[in-house]
Amino acid sequence: MGAVSAYVLISGFEAFQEAVQQGGLAQDIADSLLAVMDYEAFVALMQRQLAATNGILDPSQAVTVTAVMVCCRNVWSKASRVVRESRSGGYNGFGGYASEAITLGERLEHKFAYGSRSILGVAEQPTSGACKVCGIADEKQIKLKWNKEEFDITIEEGSTVEVFKTQVWTLTQVPMDRQKFLGFPGGMLKDTDDLMAKVAKLKSGAKVTLMGTPEGKELKAPEEKVVFEEDLSPEEKARILKEKKVEIPPAGIKNLGNTCYMNATLQCLNRVGDLREALNQYQSPGTEVRDIDSVLTAQLRSVNSQLTSTTDSIVPMQFVMALRQRFPRFAEMQNGAPMQQDADECLRGLLTTLSGTLKGSSESTNRIDELFGYKIKSTLRCLECDEEAPQETEEMSRVLLCHLGTQTDPVSHITQGVQLSLKEHIEKQSPVLGRNAQYEKSSSIASLPPFLVVQFARFGYKGANEWAGTSASKVKLTRKCAFTHTFDIFDCTSDDVKKRLSVGRVKKKEQEDKELERQKAALDKSSSAKEDVEMKPAEDSEMQPVGLEELDTGYYQLIGIVSHKGRTADGGHYVGWTLHKKADGKDLKDDKWVLFDDDDVTFVNWKDMTGMSTDLCGGKADTQIAYINIYQRITVLADPGQALGSDAGEKGDSGYSAKDVTMEGQ
Repeated sequence: MGAVSAYVLISGFEAFQEAVQQGGLAQDIADSLLAVMDYEAFVALMQRQLAATNGILDPSQAVTVTAVMVCCRNVWSKASRVVRESRSGGYNGFGGYASEAITLGERLEHKFAYGSRSILGVAEQPTSGACKVCGIADEKQIKLKWNKEEFDITIEEGSTVEVFKTQVWTLTQVPMDRQKFLGFPGGMLKDTDDLMAKVAKLKSGAKVTLMGTPEGKELKAPEEKVVFEEDLSPEEKARILKEKKVEIPPAGIKNLGNTCYMNATLQCLNRVGDLREALNQYQSPGTEVRDIDSVLTAQLRSVNSQLTSTTDSIVPMQFVMALRQRFPRFAEMQNGAPMQQDADECLRGLLTTLSGTLKGSSESTNRIDELFGYKIKSTLRCLECDEEAPQETEEMSRVLLCHLGTQTDPVSHITQGVQLSLKEHIEKQSPVLGRNAQYEKSSSIASLPPFLVVQFARFGYKGANEWAGTSASKVKLTRKCAFTHTFDIFDCTSDDVKKRLSVGRVKKKEQEDKELERQKAALDKSSSAKEDVEMKPAEDSEMQPVGLEELDTGYYQLIGIVSHKGRTADGGHYVGWTLHKKADGKDLKDDKWVLFDDDDVTFVNWKDMTGMSTDLCGGKADTQIAYINIYQRITVLADPGQALGSDAGEKGDSGYSAKDVTMEGQ
């Protein structure tokens, strides 16, 4: 009788039933039947075994019938594949006998549809539509779609929903309790529905869709909790991106009504590391002694903290309120909206306020003058009386002015403009002559601050012209004044400062020459030798050997720009620019900057800031033009006991780390 029949005869029907119920035997049954072509013997055997129960089916026997149907379905599926592949030439049949495989497949195709009824021995008499091969009543065919697969399901007359779900489970391994069917007339198929009535109402070619998850493919809870980006706070998002070393633009600042002047100024000040540190350490005084200056300082501390801890734009409403309370001019309205203000006035006002709240390294100093303050030494000489002795004075200043010259004698470079601002002619009372006389005031810089603020004299007043019918108004000078990555202040300093700078400049030149030699040697050596001369990591390069002296060079690195677009100071638009990364000649060919246009923040290259469409040096009235430049001092390290020519390191002052502010070719 074949392998399966032998199994049943030897083990007994109960053992066979138990094996089928435990699973894993259905495929063995199918393989054995196909191998020996003994399907009819198997059916006859099952008929005799079930007949012995006198037609009474208990639950365990009902499960057996279900398992037998599953077995028959597997037999039919494999036989159909044999027939299909044999006819297409893609399969050579079992044992090389294609014809026998085809014969077996055709026989099983006719008998499988009624396998369970044949096994039970209750097949009805052939009807007018009965199969001419096996004599069993006609069946219904429906197409089942599941995921990306399609199946042809044969529904025999009298089948129930339970039998149908059993057939589907055989094909898809979707448990019966998970099966949901769409496409049957009347809605979702229920266990109590009349399956044959539902099938009869299906239109020709209609498809039924199965929804359900097969066994073993159930959804499982993730091992790690999934957190969506939308659920992260700005601070958490910034922290995660920083940990993953993802480079994203810094946070922007919302415009609260013509506050672009303030936004650009705050972004540039926020890039001064020492000022950020001083604000972080600021402690607000008690309520009884708190004034508007301390409130404004505390609000600025909060703004800086938000800018460095989030990636989303911030809304500094409280800071704006404190700023307008401290400086009522910034609260002026025009046509129901806040008026545009001057970024230079905002910067000077903030520095003045902070100079009274941020304490310095000693009781007599403040942190603002330690960072931005420098001494100006001036000599006032009468041009009309040589007998009058020159007057010498010394004062502190925080902003260096750059004049732009006149239409007939314009300034072409920032160094010329600063030198021009250090000389002026004034008229005042002469004690010797007893009348007003012309004086020349010559000034020079007597000390160098860690951070240098240079303001371009872009705005002025144009007097009224009765003949032309124009009134006095503010005007903007758009003439070009060139500047580069670095600013050399040597020619603007006093003689004493120049002597001190000469030592540092020689040292700087020696170090640059040595660096060029090192790079040349690295190129000439083999790859293994190159590794020996690679530069030290940034962490090591920032470590200063004990006993080295920091020498000024007179060079400053540009790190921030406040620019203005428009023709008057009462209108237009301000944006801020800050240095992000210096070019290294390898991965980064050009300096990388950040453009802060209120809450729109983007990365830009230096060449795009001084190119054809945008040139911050000026010359075009309707483009952004630099108004305030912020520079950082560049120093070198040297052993005070060594003569010139010895080795030393070079660094940038606090604010940017040494790896960010590096020397470029001069």
